[in-house]
Amino acid sequence: MIRLRYHPRNMHVQNAILAAILILMCFTSNGCRRDEHVVVLYVSADEHIARQVINAFEEQTGLRVLMVGDTEAKKTTGLVERLRAEKSQPRADVFWSSEIFMTIELAEEEFFQPYESETTAQLPSQFRDQQNRWHGFAARARVVVYAPDRLPESEIPQSWMALTSEQYNGRIVMADPRFGTTGGHLGAMMAYWDRDSYQAFAQGLVDNDVRL
Repeated sequence: MIRLRYHPRNMHVQNAILAAILILMCFTSNGCRRDEHVVVLYVSADEHIARQVINAFEEQTGLRVLMVGDTEAKKTTGLVERLRAEKSQPRADVFWSSEIFMTIELAEEEFFQPYESETTAQLPSQFRDQQNRWHGFAARARVVVYAPDRLPESEIPQSWMALTSEQYNGRIVMADPRFGTTGGHLGAMMAYWDRDSYQAFAQGLVDNDVRL
């Protein structure tokens, strides 16, 4: 998920920016920019991935990107809280995150300005905010990873609910749902499943001593 805060005095960037960056959203205040040739990027993506996009952007536009990341343990959540703390004096120009639910919250809290471009206009409506405050451009797979030397192929779980089986007791680890995209994943499961099924799944993970 990428969003951009755009300054009127930097409108020349609009025609030069990369396709991957064109779907960025803007923050509401424009008082944080000290140098119109520097873009401050808050990003929760892993640096080795983000750096490739940043380098290409800098080369094409001539702008310099100051990248501010987050710790692995607090992916996205730390940056979201930092944005809230800096709301009266924002420092970031760009927020790039793969966590959609906190992004929607920030949009509803009026952290973003609408942003439109030829690239974002082509996105399906379900992948962007109706007010163009954020745009989603990448799908994210939620998967189960297993160790083939410890788990025979015949025992690979075939569903999320299968993880509640006693055979996986003490053998499951998952990302902490208080941070990053895992909380949104569980929230989506809660909304999609009926209440009893979700509660059975959550309790099953607890009973299986899932580690975070």
